[in-house]
Amino acid sequence: MSLLLGIGVAAGLHTAGRWDARPLMYEAVPRIPWVGKRIAAAVGIPEEYSLTAEQRRRLELQRWNDRLNEWERELEQREAGLQILSTNLDKRTAAVQKTEAEQALAAEKPPEDPEEEKEYLDMLMKTYQDISPRRAALIMEQLRESLAVKLLERMPQDARASILGRMEAAQAARLTERLAALGSR
Repeated sequence: MSLLLGIGVAAGLHTAGRWDARPLMYEAVPRIPWVGKRIAAAVGIPEEYSLTAEQRRRLELQRWNDRLNEWERELEQREAGLQILSTNLDKRTAAVQKTEAEQALAAEKPPEDPEEEKEYLDMLMKTYQDISPRRAALIMEQLRESLAVKLLERMPQDARASILGRMEAAQAARLTERLAALGSR
């Protein structure tokens, strides 16, 4: 009788939310001889609660190992993806470097048609003469030296002097040396 009373009180406390009977039930129900496992399955008690401490520990270690294996697989997949991206990036870098080298080679190459180059340089020279010498000097400092020398060579002496006078001293000196070298030929 007192056993039934104890079970009733425990069920009431559990139902009221004052006491959690699950740990006790999860451990005790599967251990009932002959019918414990069936009752546990019917009530929905997870199978791992019917295991001994050693079996539970082995199960936990197995789950941990499975999780680690899954993380390792994900890591390997990410590494493979990064390797593919790295290879792709290397190919693109090589292509860009090749294109830059081709463009640099084309820029250094003498023009195909000297008459076209002369007309183009004359047009540029007139443009630089029309803008203020200060602005022309700022722009010419940014040009390739070979192009700047060609433009300055075609300009009249006074325009050339006013532009060179407004450039940085080192840049003006280099351009003057190259102009002098062209003039001595």
